[in-house]
Amino acid sequence: MITVDTGFAGPDIPPAQSLMTVLGIDTRRLGPDYWGAIQDAGRLCPVCADRGRCRAALADGTAALGYTSFCPNADLLGELEAAAAGGLVTDWA
Repeated sequence: MITVDTGFAGPDIPPAQSLMTVLGIDTRRLGPDYWGAIQDAGRLCPVCADRGRCRAALADGTAALGYTSFCPNADLLGELEAAAAGGLVTDWA
C-alpha cells in the first residue's frame, strides 16, 4: 500500500489532515497527482487566520458541517472528498 507522507506527525498534524479524516478522505487511496495538493493543504494551516476556529470545530464535532464557511482549503477538501468517495483516483485537475 502506498501512503502519502504529509511531512507532519504527532501534535504537528495540521487541521487539514484531521479534517480529511473527519470527512472520510483516505489520502492513501488517492492517486499521486493529488499528493502535492494534500501537502499544500497542510502547509496552509500554520498561517491560516482561522486555525483556532478549525481546531475548535474539530474538537466539538462540527467541522464536517461548517468547514466550508471558514477554511481556505474548502474547495480542495470538497474535491478530495468527492474523489475519495469514488474510489482510487489518479488525476486532479
